[in-house]
Amino acid sequence: MYNQTHMIKAIAFDLDGTLVDSLPGLHSALNSALQDLNLHQVTALDVKGWIGNGIDVLLSRAIHSILPNDTLTSEEIKSLRSSFDLHYETTMISGTHLFDGVIKTLNELKKSQIKLAIVTNKPSQFLPGILNDLGLSNFFSIVLGADDVTVKKPHPAPLYSVLSQFGFYAQELLFVGDSKNDIQCAKSAGCLSAGLTYGYNYHEPIEASNPDFLLNDFPALLNIDKLMK
Repeated sequence: MYNQTHMIKAIAFDLDGTLVDSLPGLHSALNSALQDLNLHQVTALDVKGWIGNGIDVLLSRAIHSILPNDTLTSEEIKSLRSSFDLHYETTMISGTHLFDGVIKTLNELKKSQIKLAIVTNKPSQFLPGILNDLGLSNFFSIVLGADDVTVKKPHPAPLYSVLSQFGFYAQELLFVGDSKNDIQCAKSAGCLSAGLTYGYNYHEPIEASNPDFLLNDFPALLNIDKLMK
């Protein structure tokens, strides 16, 4: 739990299911890619449970769901990924929306001189377009996508990178996310963790991962900040 001898100087955020609801865009792009290979469509509820480990794992889970006793060739998998990337370029903006209170809360955190970062397993190529369109780019000093790190979450390496770049101790950083991957990443790095109950998390309750703080909405972060002053 929180050690009051250390003040929080930085907050890192997951993206999908934390800052933004990206499910509509991911679902649409995935079904279009599956259709290109004459594969069955999947539901939004299915996709919601597959988000969190990057696009390749998302596609793997979709394939396993559609073809539980079969698989695709390596060339077909490569084709599916290429098709998904192409379709997602057209759906990621219209199919990604901010959760309530995100901009207002980030503004308040910036006023408090808290350093902000994003750590996501989403492919790095999609991040600038999404962040710019939603007005998020100027809030974050560091943005790490899947292609910016050698090992993705739940490994702590991405948070080690953030700590190194900021020059802070692990106890001075709070990691906020909606997934057990985020909580495990924070714990392994020695950082504080905040779990959001409204995200995806493979249809599992985030409280089962024992985050240091449990938040029902994004603006509740400001209450944590007050507790730490």
